[in-house]
Amino acid sequence: MEKISIIVPIYNVAPYLPACLDSIIHQTYLNLEIILVDDGSTDSSNKICEQYKTVDPRIQVIHQENQGVSTARNAGLALAAGHYITFADADDLLEPSLLAECIKAIETGQTDVLYHGFKKDVWKSGKVSSSLKGIPSFEGVLSKNQMKDYILAQKGNLNVNVFSYIFTRELIADLRFNPDLPYAEDAVFVMQALSKAQTYYFSANCDYHYNVRAGSAAYRWQPKLVECYRNNFMETRHFLESLELTSQEMEEIMSQKYVDGYASLVYNLCLPTCTLSLKEKYRSLQSARTEFRIDHYKRFYSLKEAGLFQKAKTFLIFRHFEIFLILFGTLYCKKG
Repeated sequence: MEKISIIVPIYNVAPYLPACLDSIIHQTYLNLEIILVDDGSTDSSNKICEQYKTVDPRIQVIHQENQGVSTARNAGLALAAGHYITFADADDLLEPSLLAECIKAIETGQTDVLYHGFKKDVWKSGKVSSSLKGIPSFEGVLSKNQMKDYILAQKGNLNVNVFSYIFTRELIADLRFNPDLPYAEDAVFVMQALSKAQTYYFSANCDYHYNVRAGSAAYRWQPKLVECYRNNFMETRHFLESLELTSQEMEEIMSQKYVDGYASLVYNLCLPTCTLSLKEKYRSLQSARTEFRIDHYKRFYSLKEAGLFQKAKTFLIFRHFEIFLILFGTLYCKKG
């Protein structure tokens, strides 16, 4: 049984941290190295880390000044000694058999990386709504060439949350998270790892619980989202190049990334936490339209199998109706 290092960046999550740590230390796979990185918490998270360290010798704790999740993960990577490495968010939960089943799969397949799905638990007013996310259409081992066919069939859609991946330490030995990216930093890291990998295991296991609560990043305005997407799309292109896609195939997949990314920018600007004026939002979308080359990519964008909402949203994007996008987006965000 090879050791797996699980890295948990922690910042002011005291109400949820014990449940997360309990779910990790009670994994049926016992050969764990649990690295807790307290990123300068101002609540009792740091004390909780130390308490758990006294009861489980597999736990190591790093305390650092607040520098962000990327730096925290990098500190964990510098310490990690496991043959495999994975990550968890400090307010999420792992079902007991998650790591055992995933390690069995990755060792059976002898792959560089394993991907698994997750359960998205959305909390509102004390109630939770759960749904399965990121379930792959194929389960098993893929070579580099087979990965190309899979990506084309999925139109480039691939979950890039780092908690959904288990990497061999050798694969990511020279990779680090970019501390300058305030959002979607894990997507860049994952794409870099996938570009290097030669073999992949896709698992339908969804025993990771991704919790979304009020105040989560999904509900916060990200003023540097364009910059984050810029880096994400660059690494996506590098990954696709590693698969040796044709120029036509590349354009078709990148069109999905850029147009869907533009739609995410609309949502981001319409969040209640966004402090920009209507004019500033409009100018921001116009600037992003130019940088994302929406008018170029619309010829490659496929609406096959798209629902009515997706078609309506895309129609407004392609018609340059930014004001309507902002108005409808604001109503959508208020509806929640």
